[in-house]
Amino acid sequence: MSSITSFENWIENLFLGLLVGRLKHCSSSVAPRVSFKSDRIARDVIFSDRNYVDWLPYRFTEKRANAFFRNGLPFTCLNKPENKSDLKKLELLFYLRNVIAHKSTYSKKKFEDEVIGSSPVTQQERTPAGYLRGIFRITPSQTRYENLINEMASIAKKLCN
Repeated sequence: MSSITSFENWIENLFLGLLVGRLKHCSSSVAPRVSFKSDRIARDVIFSDRNYVDWLPYRFTEKRANAFFRNGLPFTCLNKPENKSDLKKLELLFYLRNVIAHKSTYSKKKFEDEVIGSSPVTQQERTPAGYLRGIFRITPSQTRYENLINEMASIAKKLCN
């Protein structure tokens, strides 16, 4: 859970950093549509009267990016055909986070339907913890958790390049 929330926090920091000019993207295509002098002011505008905003499901990030960045870049780069699988991975992260955090009937059903789906998993792997501990691949040895961490790092790299 903390890995996923850390990734969401990273998205927020990238968004605000690019928006206020604290961070510089390597692509000149990335340009804010509006400028802010500080994180606090940008946060007040983006968050409005809320204490937080949702970055996942990722469509929320893309919608927000389209409002604040020219062409929504870099956050809309995952819409390229070669990156579509990344959007699916972010969706899976969202379902995993929700089932761990909320344990509601709805989140459990979404976990079953969207994450596990028709995957051949053992009975022990039908829980979020069991699923994440499960083997993603044998050689080199990697759990699903380790794979998801690598996927988040890969997505972060794409957003920065």
